[in-house]
Amino acid sequence: MSNKVKVTLDPLNIGSGITLSNENLTAVIPSLSSTTRATLGRDSGKWYWEVSFSSLTYSQVGISNDLAGVGNTHLSTNARRYSSGGNKIPENIKFGTSYTKDDVVGVLLDLDNGILKFYKNGISQGISHTNIKPLGLVYPSITSGSSSGGCTSTINFGATPFKYLPTDLPIGTHSYDGNITTVNFFLLQSNSRLYSTKYKDSFEPLSITSYTTPSPYQITSSGDFSSDYACWKAFDGKNATYSDSWITTSGAPLGWIQVNFGTSKVFNQLSFTTRNHTDSNTTAPKEFKILGSFDGVSWTELTLIQNQTGWKQNETRIFEFNNSIGFQYYRVQITVANSTSYSAIGELIFGYKGVSLLNIPSKSASNFIHYGQVTKLEGLDKIIDVVSYVLQDTKLNNTKIKQIDKKPLGISFY
Repeated sequence: MSNKVKVTLDPLNIGSGITLSNENLTAVIPSLSSTTRATLGRDSGKWYWEVSFSSLTYSQVGISNDLAGVGNTHLSTNARRYSSGGNKIPENIKFGTSYTKDDVVGVLLDLDNGILKFYKNGISQGISHTNIKPLGLVYPSITSGSSSGGCTSTINFGATPFKYLPTDLPIGTHSYDGNITTVNFFLLQSNSRLYSTKYKDSFEPLSITSYTTPSPYQITSSGDFSSDYACWKAFDGKNATYSDSWITTSGAPLGWIQVNFGTSKVFNQLSFTTRNHTDSNTTAPKEFKILGSFDGVSWTELTLIQNQTGWKQNETRIFEFNNSIGFQYYRVQITVANSTSYSAIGELIFGYKGVSLLNIPSKSASNFIHYGQVTKLEGLDKIIDVVSYVLQDTKLNNTKIKQIDKKPLGISFY
């Protein structure tokens, strides 16, 4: 649990023309050359805050690091944001729905898993970025996206109740100021057994620097256009330029790329980012399969992704598929191309999204605090494949159990 600290917008680190009021929680931002950020930065943990608007022409809400500064940061590569036009920044491509005056933007900063997620009036807009760990220490920040207008925004780090508190925040999420309000923790009881669930939605960036570095990862493909576009570059954790990509052999756009994780991994989602080049609308694949293998020889088709057109430069699309099996090898195999010359991929990141079952041996203060649910339970009508067991702890008699009449879930053991 984090300690409560006072967090405001920083009056000593502020862009030109910005005025602060409301104990430095409200900012009038005149143009794109001005950015305001928080007094406190974070480099670990899970944090949530809200931004509301009393006037708005253009705005971008999100995070930035020290290198971004507080000037013209509206397309800075050292910032990750959600614009009022519905784009994600700095990619400046379509992400969520637009927002305007009287809307509230919620921000989930999951530094443990390297994820940034946004909400509009409590409705999830999805994960905007999975590449925030390389930024290091980051600050909540707000900037304008136009020289012709800005916004008047108020930020709530948790000192007052949130207007829209999402129900899908991961366990362990705190308000950005660490102000943990009183919550009701509860566990499930079924057939005299105690359970809790743990929701996970994360990706596993690899930061590869060669075909076999770092160990134990190994990246291979059906063929590389050249050493400048080697297949390992699709897993290098960056997509800053057009050369940070894998390109298939010239004249062979129906190639494949795979990663050997060195151990079994359960993945059921893929973050796919196009090459950072204007030709992405033709070089990104139209159709591809995601395959899994235990030995790199025999393959199981996990899903077929079809009809992927209209790709943009440096665009990220997340594809979910059904899988509960731990494979050591995962492959992306292009089956239909948008180009007759070659195909290109900027970045691939595998991840897992789902619910794990926790078997709780006893009612105890520690077990309730660490494993009790504080948000609504979801996914209990689906098979839960991952089961973990919590060690015995000190008992506590005055705890509450949520009783259910029947076992609500199927459990598969592997």
